Amino acid sequence: MKTQIISALVILLLTTYSCKKNPEPTDQKKFDINKVEGVTILLDEGMQGVKDWSGVKVTLENSNPVVSTITDSSGHFSLPVDPKYKSFNLVYSKEKYGTYKQYFERRTNDTIYYSFNYTTDTFYSIYDHTLGPNLGQISTAKINSFNVTIVNGTTLRVTCDISSPYPEKEKGIRLLFQKNNKDISFENVDKSNRNDWLVITPVKDGSNTIDECLSCNIRCHKWQSGDTIYVTAYPDSQAPNFYFDRSTNTYVCPNINLNNKAPIVSFIVP
Repeated sequence: MKTQIISALVILLLTTYSCKKNPEPTDQKKFDINKVEGVTILLDEGMQGVKDWSGVKVTLENSNPVVSTITDSSGHFSLPVDPKYKSFNLVYSKEKYGTYKQYFERRTNDTIYYSFNYTTDTFYSIYDHTLGPNLGQISTAKINSFNVTIVNGTTLRVTCDISSPYPEKEKGIRLLFQKNNKDISFENVDKSNRNDWLVITPVKDGSNTIDECLSCNIRCHKWQSGDTIYVTAYPDSQAPNFYFDRSTNTYVCPNINLNNKAPIVSFIVP
């Protein structure tokens, strides 16, 4: 199952890099323009596909009356969408899995495109009715202790102790870095630099030591010698489904556990 899921993710990522200025296709398979179909994949915290993909609510955003449906056990959904909507958004949600939003638009030949919405830029790709978004479980892990130190002037070392209800499953923590932000949190971290908040590091239950190249981090984060860097972390699943919400103008990480923030620590860049 995991191999199939990874293959589907690779296909999805490869299809999403088409620029919105691409020429209109003339040989696409014709679909019913009155509805949108797809398959929503459910993943556990470690990117493993769960057995049952049912129960995801798919809603046409801002529809009145509300237009929505529920996925079946294979994750399939079919949602009526009036052709008069030249652009529309679908919201996918399930308890304990968070919420994901996807943006669509119709072109002149009624081909539906969906947005590659991992960035603030707008890219569109032809919508493949056999694929859909991934919903990962909200992390159940807990960070019991957390620290960051510089070792031998060359290594950035993160140490943490993790516990969870599922010790055998893979899990991750989302690391946040920012200089001169003593109260750093996911809500206030500067998201214009992805390196400050995007990294999810795999961890296991118990003690973890993560060594990273210090000079690489200095370049990526654009730190300067003498900067005070504040660091914290949150438990997060490893499902790659963060997105940019255009209505709130911010990034959303649906699977982050905001109720278990690690203590804020700091270090000075040598």
